[in-house]
Amino acid sequence: MRLLLIILLMIGSLTLIISPVIPETFKECEFKPFDEAYIDPGFVQFRNMLLQIIEDKDAKALMPFVAKDIFFSFGIDKGKENFIKKWDLNNNNSSVSKDFWYEFEKVVKNGGKFVTSEEFIAPYYSTDKWPPGFNSFDFVVVTGKDVNVYKKENDSLLKFSTISYKIVKMLKWASFKYNDREYSKVLLPDGKEAYIYDYYLGNQIGFRATFARDNDNKWEIVIFVGGD
Repeated sequence: MRLLLIILLMIGSLTLIISPVIPETFKECEFKPFDEAYIDPGFVQFRNMLLQIIEDKDAKALMPFVAKDIFFSFGIDKGKENFIKKWDLNNNNSSVSKDFWYEFEKVVKNGGKFVTSEEFIAPYYSTDKWPPGFNSFDFVVVTGKDVNVYKKENDSLLKFSTISYKIVKMLKWASFKYNDREYSKVLLPDGKEAYIYDYYLGNQIGFRATFARDNDNKWEIVIFVGGD
């Protein structure tokens, strides 16, 4: 009897050892960009000015469009002066200010929607249109068409596919710096692990902005914040 029990335990252990690992998969979901800016030509003009400022990385030119009471942190810091300090916008060569321009560009370039005729939120993936069933803490959207998908081999990345506008799952927010770009490790819907250039990944609770009209009917940035 004892011998039979030992044999059964050995068989069970062997089964655990040789059982294949089943990769995690999830439902494939496409979330294409949308942009309601066209509704207001004045807003389109404002946003085009912002895009030029971003291209030039001109903090001085940005300042007239930053609200005095801009919300940029879930902490105690508020207002324009603290916003400038937080993002080190008086020093365009700092890594902090470079991070700002990188994140702000992603926000401004990726569409959005009007919540009222006086208020526009961006990017599109931060809105209430986010697909249901995908936890915004775990999932992100690929914001471009035919974005390269890579696998990591030693200290290099090798392209093996492309992907367009699909929801993917972040893997422990892991990243890999390659050729001066940050690539995030993700799980594709079919269960394959991959790396995608972070610029083309949008997180619903990542950086987002609200633009609103002031008392002089001028558009300005009233919110620029990331996190939850």
